[in-house]
Amino acid sequence: MSQKIKFTTKSGRAKYPWLNKADTEFDAEGKWKTQLILDPSDAEGLVTLMNETAHDNFGSKAKYKLPVTTDDETGDVIIKAQSKYQPKYYDAAGQVIPFSKLPSLFGGSVLKLGGQLNPYTANGSKGISLLLDKVQVIEPVSSSGGADDGGFDAVDGFTVDSGDVVDTFDGDDASDF
Repeated sequence: MSQKIKFTTKSGRAKYPWLNKADTEFDAEGKWKTQLILDPSDAEGLVTLMNETAHDNFGSKAKYKLPVTTDDETGDVIIKAQSKYQPKYYDAAGQVIPFSKLPSLFGGSVLKLGGQLNPYTANGSKGISLLLDKVQVIEPVSSSGGADDGGFDAVDGFTVDSGDVVDTFDGDDASDF
């Protein structure tokens, strides 16, 4: 394919983002990647573009893989994009975010992704991958519920009096279980 086909997603929620540092678990060089959860109507144009690109590159009867899954419970479409190279980051106003100013991006962050479609043939498999070039940070989620998780709202039921002692496991006696 001589022409680069660019893509930009609609806004979606990040799932398993590796955007603050590269994931080196299975690749020593690392991969910058994320999954993006989209409403089916927001994913439709991108999925159509991937299918058209696959047909153009592999033929209309070819079997091929796409970086797309559907959540059986919600019907949401989940796309996967990755790159060996660190993407560029933009804020909601479209201004470049220097990497040193990038907020921590955890799952649930609202993002838009951009890059190029990459038709491939490897080990007998054919498919389209999404090469990640840029990320627009619309609403970062900077914590996955660390030290201050907000607790619970009060409901009717069991309460501990302030004078009661809470017994904890000390490991010395099996009766502590």
